[in-house]
Amino acid sequence: RNPIQVAWDAHGDVEELPSSETRPHSATRQETLRITSPAPGATYIHTRVQGGDTIQLSTSGQGSDPLHWYLNDRYLGASTHNEPLYLALEPGAHKLTCFSDSGHEDQVRFEVLRPERQARSHP
Repeated sequence: RNPIQVAWDAHGDVEELPSSETRPHSATRQETLRITSPAPGATYIHTRVQGGDTIQLSTSGQGSDPLHWYLNDRYLGASTHNEPLYLALEPGAHKLTCFSDSGHEDQVRFEVLRPERQARSHP
């Protein structure tokens, strides 16, 4: 029997799960990188309140690798478990990509609306 089993996670992505003889399951979980903030498809309202339009970028499965963040293909900086990175939100549609030094990556899209645009969409 092949020592690697293939399982589908909730998003339909393939995740390789080594057999219990080759590596513990907890090690596999650390290798799966998922952006948790901002959430995929999230919508924010640009408040213009000082300090109110900033979010902490975070992932699950980060482990100890530094993470490298890109917003709309422009480098934002690096974060670690002890030194998070914060994003100042700007109106528009955005693509956020995260890479670990070990080669794992994830990407989410989110939108930041101006308060006027939000008010106009409700008659």
